[in-house]
Amino acid sequence: MKRYSLIVFAAMLLMPILAKAGNFSFDVIGAYNNVGDAKNQPGLGFGLGYQVHKDFNIITRTIFSFVTENKNKPDQIKYEHLMSMGGVEYVYFFPQYRLFWRSSFTIGYSETMIRSRTATGDYELRDKGANFAFSTGIQWIATQHLSPFLDLGYHNSYYYGDFEESKIGGYQILLGIRVYIFNTIDIGSDY
Repeated sequence: MKRYSLIVFAAMLLMPILAKAGNFSFDVIGAYNNVGDAKNQPGLGFGLGYQVHKDFNIITRTIFSFVTENKNKPDQIKYEHLMSMGGVEYVYFFPQYRLFWRSSFTIGYSETMIRSRTATGDYELRDKGANFAFSTGIQWIATQHLSPFLDLGYHNSYYYGDFEESKIGGYQILLGIRVYIFNTIDIGSDY
């Protein structure tokens, strides 16, 4: 119990400091990934961001996508892909339209898995490695705390095991909403 009290006390001390430091954001993301040899996959994700300058954010992003072919049949195949990345995001503000043009570059960890059921038995291919992604898109300022966005981009994973010879990567569509935490965006000024 003392440990939890200490964590809550530390959070209470840090919140005012962090609130004055800059904008923090939380992204809820719906994704559609072209994963090359691991098929096209819809997915979900989240992101965290911190504004370090008027035009630059440090971001983290995790996206999990999956698809099942021939579901509940003897030849069912499941494809899964996970990306957990960190990087930078550049934002340019168009005050007259309440729009941001945003571009990001991230690198990080990736994991891909294919599970298959066949008449001769089940098998699984799985690999972990590095990946990179870049995207660009628009973000509309709906309120001081909420901003929906649409990004188009490309991602690629590099593996040295089961998928060393495979192409795991392709285009990416991200649709989501950014929630600003602590500080807000002043929608009446030029940013």
